[in-house]
Amino acid sequence: MKGNPASRLNARDGAGLEAAFRRMIAFAPPGFDGWTATAQAGESAAKKGDIEGARAACKSCHEQHRDTYRTTMRARPVPPG
Repeated sequence: MKGNPASRLNARDGAGLEAAFRRMIAFAPPGFDGWTATAQAGESAAKKGDIEGARAACKSCHEQHRDTYRTTMRARPVPPG
């Protein structure tokens, strides 16, 4: 996920972030409670041009899911987007 959303976040690309969050919503792995809701919050923030709100959604999801995702789902292919 890092290459796509992070570059859009750093570029302050609201439209690109919105698309990246939509992709994350579709990619939500089973058993990761809150993933979809957090991605939806990020999508909404990006749609409004609220880059800091989108950044907060990224941080929230990473804090909640990063370790578990890395240990259990890292090899899962990311669908094209």
